[in-house]
Amino acid sequence: PNAFDDSHLRFLQALTNQAAIVLDNAHLFEAMAARNVQLRRVYEATALLTGDPQAVFEHIATIVAELLDTPVATVERLDGAMLFILAMWQHGQLKSGGTYTIIGTPCENVADSRQPCRFDDVAARFPHDAFLHEFGIKSYIGVPILDRQGNVIGVLNALDDRQRSFSDDDVHLLAIFGQRVAVELERQRELEQRQRSAAQEREQRALAEALRDTAAALNSTLNFDEVLDRILTNVGNVVPHDSVS
Repeated sequence: PNAFDDSHLRFLQALTNQAAIVLDNAHLFEAMAARNVQLRRVYEATALLTGDPQAVFEHIATIVAELLDTPVATVERLDGAMLFILAMWQHGQLKSGGTYTIIGTPCENVADSRQPCRFDDVAARFPHDAFLHEFGIKSYIGVPILDRQGNVIGVLNALDDRQRSFSDDDVHLLAIFGQRVAVELERQRELEQRQRSAAQEREQRALAEALRDTAAALNSTLNFDEVLDRILTNVGNVVPHDSVS
């Protein structure tokens, strides 16, 4: 009567299966809870991304490093074959400034493909990238920063000195902040274009006024010295002083 039979084994197997399901559900619940916390942090962070562009870039670099738990995160603007570091979070410190060529770096793959890229053993894959070797970077994730026409205008990166596999969720999170950087970069570009247009318009108005004044001087007097003086004055008002001298 104390011997186990097939019914007992089936019962124990059923209990084992139920326990496995409970454990799987618990792990899934923990993952979903962590994901919800992360999404809440993303929402809170994006709501705070306003004001000075440099402050926005620095905030994004800080948040990316925090949420992905990486020692390094960078916001970079691309111009030709050069990357300009707008903001870098590196081991608890914010930095900005500096340029380097995109050639031979993982960022080049991101820009060429216009797609997110993930690399492990990244320093070995990109032996000519001095930064990766200097700081012992082993894992990399980067997304392209695209303007409204789909052109790559920058790269947003996170780098780790540990071997790890970045997830699809990590890519999605990085892409969200990449879009925010794109908005800020385009806003800056449009502001610079408006400022250039306004400066050109002012120069054209000054030139037209100088021409009218010179014509009036020619019509009002035959005194050569007086006319020459008016011309030189108008030239000085239109042309930068360094150019005149």
